Amino acid sequence: MSAPPRLSGTVAWVDLSTPDPDAAAVFYTGLLGWQIDAEDTPMGRYVIGLVDGEPAAGMMAPAPEAAGAPPAWTVYVSVAGIDATWAQALEAGATALQPPMEVPGGDRIAVLADPAGAVVGLMQPTPEGSMIVDAMGAVAWIETDSRDPATSRYFYERLFDWTARDDADAEYVVFGQGGTDVAGLMEMPPGVPDEVPSYWLVYFAVDDVDVAVARTRELGGTAATETMTAGGMRFAVLEDPLGAVFAVLEQTA
Repeated sequence: MSAPPRLSGTVAWVDLSTPDPDAAAVFYTGLLGWQIDAEDTPMGRYVIGLVDGEPAAGMMAPAPEAAGAPPAWTVYVSVAGIDATWAQALEAGATALQPPMEVPGGDRIAVLADPAGAVVGLMQPTPEGSMIVDAMGAVAWIETDSRDPATSRYFYERLFDWTARDDADAEYVVFGQGGTDVAGLMEMPPGVPDEVPSYWLVYFAVDDVDVAVARTRELGGTAATETMTAGGMRFAVLEDPLGAVFAVLEQTA
């Protein structure tokens, strides 16, 4: 399976900041069946998870100035012009975290916190840049859980030219790009501690959520939720052994 180019307005990459990328690689390989590639870069050791030989996700230790920050996945959305999108985001109330910069390989990235507080990345990928999605073990969905859904909706509709529609079966917003569903939005679920800010959640595709939950526990992770069903989808929110939160979504092969 060949990974498609990262089209503007779609997920371009997901990246895990974790104090021990190699330990994280063992966990995600055991859970999602990744193959692992790693390289030493000017920014530090970078570990890449592969699905069918194609890049699916990255893992890296935080920069020294961010040491001690909780492990977390960051979603990067593809943009055609990162400098213009960055300026637009700041004008719309986003907070600058990492101004646009070039990373090894030629992609340009930036990181910000949206006006509701969720951290999100921007990526202007090189023409040959690709990321496998919608395959077992790869990203299947991205979603922002927001403490201010109205603000989040307004921000992302304008920043990425997404079209929002309300799901008929739940209090859920689906963002579309060019006729394709690309991301979700929901109000922060009840029971989440008050100190947890809005965030983006990465869902990885598995063929059996219940098996994935059990395997997570075997590998030293925990289940933040049991298996749930909503909108015809079966999923669970999990936590890896180092504390990063993610989700698994049941899909047929």
